Amino acid sequence: MAADRHSEAEDAALLSDPDEIARREAENGLRQFTLVLDIIRSHVKDAERPFKLRAGPIMQLHQAALDGLHRLAGTFRNTPVKIHGSLHQPPEPAFVADEVQALCEYINENWAKSAGHLAAYVLWKMNWIHPFADGNGRTARAVSYVVLSIKLDSLQRGPLQSRNKSLLTKTLIIKRLRMPIRRGPCKRSMCPHLRDLWATCWPSNF
Repeated sequence: MAADRHSEAEDAALLSDPDEIARREAENGLRQFTLVLDIIRSHVKDAERPFKLRAGPIMQLHQAALDGLHRLAGTFRNTPVKIHGSLHQPPEPAFVADEVQALCEYINENWAKSAGHLAAYVLWKMNWIHPFADGNGRTARAVSYVVLSIKLDSLQRGPLQSRNKSLLTKTLIIKRLRMPIRRGPCKRSMCPHLRDLWATCWPSNF
């Protein structure tokens, strides 16, 4: 099942405390979201600055998501990776850079295709390559959202943008705390710094 899928590569985590990891992931989620918006805003409504997908911004988005969490933040993996729950075996590390370059070339050469096609292709291809030791899903969704918004020449509301600032960060907090969410998380059992972060981002929930 898709819900059971997760990747496994050589462990290079920098943190071990669950609360500290949750705090860092939430903060990084906001940083990555801000970078996503900066990239989109630098290209929409600007005919003089045509968009070209490059490996550099992809790695920058990964750096933002994994900074302080993984030693390989912002760099391609240098070890094989397995995706549990999937029969797919991602490319060997030596081929990762070439595969990412091929992804970028496909998007740039097929920019006339629909926004849905391009965004879906990025999401699929990024996960097929699994270019990073960790954070592939977060980075793939961010890049896909960038391509979708720039292709439509408008900042699109979606899983990376909401009136509550960032659904992505909210999801990360809930996921890391592993709390029931039918009636909302039990805030009294949150560690203080996560409770403060939640209150800052979503004051209406307090």
